[in-house]
Amino acid sequence: MTRDWGTAPRKRQETTKYDRGFWDFTSDLSSKDTAYTSLGLEAHTDTTYFSDPAGLQLFHLLSHTDGSGGESLLVDGFRAAEILKREDPAAYRTLSEVGVWSHASGNEGVSIRPYKAFPVLQHEPWTGGLVQVRWNNADRAGLDVGFSRIQEWYDAAAYVLHPLLFSIVYLAPAENADMVVAASSTRY
Repeated sequence: MTRDWGTAPRKRQETTKYDRGFWDFTSDLSSKDTAYTSLGLEAHTDTTYFSDPAGLQLFHLLSHTDGSGGESLLVDGFRAAEILKREDPAAYRTLSEVGVWSHASGNEGVSIRPYKAFPVLQHEPWTGGLVQVRWNNADRAGLDVGFSRIQEWYDAAAYVLHPLLFSIVYLAPAENADMVVAASSTRY
């Protein structure tokens, strides 16, 4: 199958609440978000509250002198989805069909949400291939589904959280570390 690249969706650098791509942050809770703490974060994708969430992200740890926390859990969401599709096709289908509302609203005067509820697993319309994983319990607002499917979604979500689906890499910063990590929740 060929693709008309003239009409294919493309990612571009956009101005967001985080400016045009580079910002410093530390565990001072300057932004009311768990990323600005030294608390551990569960597996998630960033910026699910944007209609077009971050694709490729680079994290560059410049210094961790006298710091605490900062350990990172990285999960291959595409591999987890592949295993889910093989092991429980009904759960995969549910997470591909049911829209999930997301939001960011911790800071005063800030309320960000996408223009619609997106499914956890998004597929390309041309090929049907999985192109994006959107998973963030901390930003999840509600489900865009009738009452009859709510339990179905939660059952599928519980399956996603099963540790056998995870290809996990733990990264722990060292003092005076200089480390770069690239992550993407989108396939291009």
